[in-house]
Amino acid sequence: LDILTYLNRLSDYLFVLARKLSLDLRAQEVKWIPEKL
Repeated sequence: LDILTYLNRLSDYLFVLARKLSLDLRAQEVKWIPEKL
């Protein structure tokens, strides 16, 4: 596998893991509100 493919899959995995942990721990989600320019 190409290193970029590996890093992409790793980032996907870590994102899903973080979402699952957030749900399991019932953590409050902080929504990002973009500033108006």
